[in-house]
Amino acid sequence: MIGPTPPPFHGVAVMTGQMISAIDGSGALVAKLDTADRRPLETIGRFDFENVRLGFRHAFELANLLRLHRGASVYFPISQSTWGFMRDALLVLVGIAFRRRVYAHFHGASFQRFYRESPAVMKPFIRFVLRSLTEVWVLTESLRGVFKGLVDSQRIRVVENVIDDPWPAGIDRSDRGDYRLRIVFLGNLLPDKGVDVLLDSLLLIADQASDWSIRIVGKPFSSGHAQLESRVKELVALGVDVRMLGSLHGAEKNDQLEQADIFAYPTRDDGQPLVLLEAMAAGLAIVATRVGGIPDTLADGDCGLIIEPGGADQLAAALLELAADPKLRIKLGESARSRFEANYRPERLERDMAEFVG
Repeated sequence: MIGPTPPPFHGVAVMTGQMISAIDGSGALVAKLDTADRRPLETIGRFDFENVRLGFRHAFELANLLRLHRGASVYFPISQSTWGFMRDALLVLVGIAFRRRVYAHFHGASFQRFYRESPAVMKPFIRFVLRSLTEVWVLTESLRGVFKGLVDSQRIRVVENVIDDPWPAGIDRSDRGDYRLRIVFLGNLLPDKGVDVLLDSLLLIADQASDWSIRIVGKPFSSGHAQLESRVKELVALGVDVRMLGSLHGAEKNDQLEQADIFAYPTRDDGQPLVLLEAMAAGLAIVATRVGGIPDTLADGDCGLIIEPGGADQLAAALLELAADPKLRIKLGESARSRFEANYRPERLERDMAEFVG
């Protein structure tokens, strides 16, 4: 088992922990190699000396593990960025050298774009690496298509994300004692995550959102953060209660979900975001975008409302619809919670891995 574990906190790192537990529970885990880089998230996939050093160190450590554990297969999450893929290719080459089965888990949705935009001289190498894999695992059924023409369909397996359930008994929101409609956004504040779309949508309907509370939870990044702060100040000046709370984890993050009525996540690029599963676990009415595996995860009109990426006007309309209809919010939230219970708890991943190993 190869992959990063937190900190820093991001989807791949959290899911690596879940995969380790599930494989270990199946009795198949013989060793794990933590590839975490404890530096800030901005360094992930970046070409710098430390990433190069870590890449070669992890390849060397993998070789040592394979010498110790004869016949063991290799599992790792594969990247969709140039330097991240080159690092991952080192691990694949080590696995090939030891004649092992290698399983790559893809947590994104944009491998086709990565391949298309790669230099012509790199494309044969990408195809070679993918041909060398025993299987590629994707997060949802529709994401099988991201490897169309690159990986044979019979070598693609669907292994969806899971999260621990913070609320096994559900959430009682009846005694919240807060008359304001509360909307929450969770996610690292990268441009692709769409927090700017949320703020733009609120600017469109600021006169109707003056009695709402909006909480933005996520790690700020230098790129574009000044523009986000400017939008927030403009909304506050218009009377909208918007607060950027920074990065929260554990009980503090869960508290924001417990206090919310709506989860808004207008991401532009995602696989199967863990924050979406967290909102489903919290029984929230959800508005999210039609990207990656989100439509497979969140049934439109049943568990939430799905809009097109980049559509601030669509998001504004969806938020107004939910704000005006408490019964719809409850219905969507209950359906989301039921879907979470059936599909996205760790027990499901344990069953998947037991079946795979068996």
